[in-house]
Amino acid sequence: MQHPGQAGLHPRPGARRVHERALALASIACRASLEQDPGDADAEAMCRRLRDWLDATGLQAALEPGEAEVIATPLGQLARKAAIDASWRAEGLYVLAWALDLQPGLAHDRLVDPVAAAEAVGLLDDAPLARDPAPQLRGERALDTFAARQLALHWRLRDWQLRPEPMDFAAFVRECTWASLDVDDGALLDGDLAVEGARIDQADDEQLQRCLSIAGERHQAANWLLGGDPLYSNVDTST
Repeated sequence: MQHPGQAGLHPRPGARRVHERALALASIACRASLEQDPGDADAEAMCRRLRDWLDATGLQAALEPGEAEVIATPLGQLARKAAIDASWRAEGLYVLAWALDLQPGLAHDRLVDPVAAAEAVGLLDDAPLARDPAPQLRGERALDTFAARQLALHWRLRDWQLRPEPMDFAAFVRECTWASLDVDDGALLDGDLAVEGARIDQADDEQLQRCLSIAGERHQAANWLLGGDPLYSNVDTST
């Protein structure tokens, strides 16, 4: 049985489409990073440069309507939630950059360096989609395993919110019947999920919320890679 949060009914995106989407997410994360500096000459100049670059490269067309609105909004005028959501897109950017073999793997509870990830995919390069050789996707088995791990991690963190009790998470993953799950041994501590060096029941609320946000963003990107929905913002991350 395939769980609704795992994969999709749509064709998987090809490498060029993944690269386009990675550049779109990099643009959104970059725009979010400038939001706290309205009126600052450097921030305003970067915002203009970003918009001009999207137009010059044709990547404006790769933005979804909500993303285009974020890019077009003057600095200091984004709604707080929109700015926060845009900044978290860096975690999805990481997943797509990793899928293109442009970034090494990251631990499930470690934030990506958004600047490094943006540079890896070519944000603000003159012709980022014209690389020779063009980036290629990792194999389907690697992408499937990554998605299975994101579902498992996201499930455990959401389950903790509902039932904050320790469990044998490793055994649950092995024995699960509603989805194909996977977990890296490095993500475990005493059989349960580790969060920033502590077992989940010993992590504080801030650590748990941060890890949950990482998991949600990476789960969305992983499911998009599996064909969850052509529209990134519509991808299901149910657990």
